[in-house]
Amino acid sequence: MSVRAFFLAAAALSSTPAFAEGLFNFEPAQSRAYFALFGGGNFTPDSFFTGVSNPAPGVPGPTGIAGAPITVNLDYEVGYQVGGAVGVSMPFKYWKVFHPRLEVEVSYADLQVNDGAFNGGDQIFEGDQSTLFVFLNNYSDIRWSDNQRFVPYVGGGLGVAFVDADIGYFPASATTPGATFAVNGRDTAFASHIAAGVSAPFGGGAEAFVEGRYTKIYSAKLERDFVGGGADLFVADLSDSLNEFTAMAGVRWRF
Repeated sequence: MSVRAFFLAAAALSSTPAFAEGLFNFEPAQSRAYFALFGGGNFTPDSFFTGVSNPAPGVPGPTGIAGAPITVNLDYEVGYQVGGAVGVSMPFKYWKVFHPRLEVEVSYADLQVNDGAFNGGDQIFEGDQSTLFVFLNNYSDIRWSDNQRFVPYVGGGLGVAFVDADIGYFPASATTPGATFAVNGRDTAFASHIAAGVSAPFGGGAEAFVEGRYTKIYSAKLERDFVGGGADLFVADLSDSLNEFTAMAGVRWRF
């Protein structure tokens, strides 16, 4: 059989009702809009922002020298994430058990910085890093029966992260506490996540759900500034990709 004949035969097979029915099961009654609210704990591993010093005149110390390498390690406390989503379940299943849905999500995560290090030194860090996420998500509920008590689901999303940091630090040996350098700024970065969870209906079109999620923020950019003595002098641009793990619970209302 020639290659052309093979592809013609495959196309003919895929267009048959039997093939389409095996892959997709159209169920228009299952297409329903929904609204969800959720919240949970955000567990973010240490970040390592790196850059090269390009200081404004007047910045003291070794990082006042152009070209000096910079690494700022930030250690986060357990934070929180809250959000909401609106979506719609598709009017079909594929492979008989996967029921897809699409949604738009807006969520907010907040992290407190409780430790860190500049170039491996001994400093005291304090401050806050928050992120506003906007995601387009694609999930699939796994339904093998109309009478399931628990419905697993898997999926993920793509979107943007609006990162806002306000973090200060000073040497641990300082006799007078007060930030001498800061890691701060706002940036918009590409973000993605993958997730898995399980939901359970409890009447009135509502269902509770729990979910575990891994989120990655790609190449978030911040600044390192000298702020000692009331100054505000640029030192360097910093960047790092951030990894976040979230355990959340929520409620979804279907219309």
